[in-house]
Amino acid sequence: KTAELDERIAALEKLVGTAHGQNFEDLSISITNTNLIAAVDKLDQHMQMLAQPRHLESVSRKAKTLVGELEKVNELKSKEFMNGGVIDYDTKERINYLFALLDKVDPLISIAPALVNRLKSLQQLHQEAAVFSDTIKMISDEQNKIRDEVKSLNE
Repeated sequence: KTAELDERIAALEKLVGTAHGQNFEDLSISITNTNLIAAVDKLDQHMQMLAQPRHLESVSRKAKTLVGELEKVNELKSKEFMNGGVIDYDTKERINYLFALLDKVDPLISIAPALVNRLKSLQQLHQEAAVFSDTIKMISDEQNKIRDEVKSLNE
């Protein structure tokens, strides 16, 4: 059975493709250079990491920082072209830093819409749970009042 399963997985990998430039062009190189099971595991790890709000906030902060830095680069670029197109060392270092950040954030772009939809659905669930919790608290308070009233009537 294991051999049959390995053959089926190999056939799926051949059909889907695991080399860069085939059907995985939107995925990072680290994912595309592995087999199908490892790619699914890697994507699952990314999804689990991004499903946690503190990680998502961290990614959001980094993306905002990146956008701000890219705007600064565009401003510097326009100023440099006005000065004859010469770019100094500091500006080159900033540009290289931004491209390195962009490479890190780029694999997350493809899963971000699904992640946002999932978080929105979880937000509704949390809101319903809060309403349910308030209802239970209200019922518990009413039950305590009734218990006190029964106690006073018995006395």
